[in-house]
Amino acid sequence: MEQPLISVIVPVYKAESYLERCVDSIRNQTYRNLEILLVEDGSPDRSGELCDRFAEQDSRIRVFHKENGGQSSARNFGLDRMTGEYVAFVDSDDWVEPDTYLHLYGLIEGYHAQIACCGTEKDFPDGTISYFNPHYPQETDIKVFDRKEALFEMFENARITYSPCDKLYHRDVFIGLRMTEGQIYEDMEILPKWVERAETVIYDPTPKYHYIMTETSTIRGTYNLRRMREVDVVFARAEDYKVRYPEFYDEAMARYISTCLCVISLSRGVEECSARRKEIIKQLRGDLPASSVAALRKTEKIRLAVLRLSPFVYDVLTSLLERFKSGK
Repeated sequence: MEQPLISVIVPVYKAESYLERCVDSIRNQTYRNLEILLVEDGSPDRSGELCDRFAEQDSRIRVFHKENGGQSSARNFGLDRMTGEYVAFVDSDDWVEPDTYLHLYGLIEGYHAQIACCGTEKDFPDGTISYFNPHYPQETDIKVFDRKEALFEMFENARITYSPCDKLYHRDVFIGLRMTEGQIYEDMEILPKWVERAETVIYDPTPKYHYIMTETSTIRGTYNLRRMREVDVVFARAEDYKVRYPEFYDEAMARYISTCLCVISLSRGVEECSARRKEIIKQLRGDLPASSVAALRKTEKIRLAVLRLSPFVYDVLTSLLERFKSGK
């Protein structure tokens, strides 16, 4: 029996230093029935030429050249043109283990799931590694979640993450659902909606996806006003769950409060963020649902209490803590 076709979508932008490793890791999969969609997103370097060269070497590769629209635009472009029964995403500076899709497809088949998730290893420039899931390698058991369990699990962002790249999806998950283009934190916005389409989500903590830690990522760069959109995305999810999943509302609001606390720390001293930062601080010092505050982790409760006591003291203490952690 022939394996179903898996479409692997790779947005390509300023990736010439990493692209060959990325594409080779997909081409060399033990699961052979693939179509590899390289969506060259108006890259100013030689990435487009490399894509064309790879297509000459492997008939499974389809190359698309488009005007720059951002990563979400490239992913949507690929979704609109893929033909596989299953879909995966890989970022062009990352790579996957040789058996990634054979393994994930096996999980989908074995557990009758619509989404299968694997662990992610973070590879740092100095050669060190860490795991996205803090429970690994102590935790190695495969976990099976129904739709609601999976949505709740996403609050931790450890097993079922907001990344689209550590997963294999049935194509029906994407019907009528595309990523918001021209924004950041679009992953955090769309992943719960995709997960909500699945009756069963399977998770194996074994790291199969390698996330390369560079300084060029939008999220890892210098903090700016655009990055404060994270607060809006998390709040919108809490408001949505308040209506459709009221049993999740307290946890969703707790994650909103936690996100606000992080954003306040990250935006400290950034002039363009000043006005929005004051708005967020004012909100956290106002009335918050007691049950949501109770759902915070212990350290988050302490941080919130200090902020409510004095934003100045909060800034001083978080600054000292950051210096201590960095060793400066």
